[in-house]
Amino acid sequence: MKTTRAQLKIQQMTFMLLAVTFLFVLVGLFFLTTSISGIKNEFTNIQKENAQKILISLASSPEFSCSSGKQNCIDLDKAMIMKDRQEYRRFWQVDKIEIRVLYPELEKEVECSKGNYPQCNLLKVYSNARKNDLIPEQSSFVSLCRKESLNGENYEKCNFGLLIVGFENDT
Repeated sequence: MKTTRAQLKIQQMTFMLLAVTFLFVLVGLFFLTTSISGIKNEFTNIQKENAQKILISLASSPEFSCSSGKQNCIDLDKAMIMKDRQEYRRFWQVDKIEIRVLYPELEKEVECSKGNYPQCNLLKVYSNARKNDLIPEQSSFVSLCRKESLNGENYEKCNFGLLIVGFENDT
């Protein structure tokens, strides 16, 4: 009878050790899951901050900025020339650059081309077509200016718009 009682105590101790080990494994998994979630959130926040920095630098880059030196101003004539330029695809490290004219508002969306410019409200400067639906976007309000001529005098006509930049999601 002593051997069965000793065996029972050994079995109880084994089950207790397994239960404690299982508890520590569950606590470790919980801690690991919350840590990974925090790292993903930090990564997303850093991506958003970098996106905003790229957005600001893009609006003030010589390829897009107004010649008058205004802050957050995009020269639509320059942007139209930059449309689909292959040389700059890797330069900005973005997957999509779009400019939307918000005011004056047109009845329907008209994509800009050389034939209908400036009677349009969407200028797709660069778009990675194969990823276009899956790209997270950041945007910023900007002034959209272009040169016009009235009675032989050149002037800068400005509208209100939105600069939209899409970034590849690395997660």
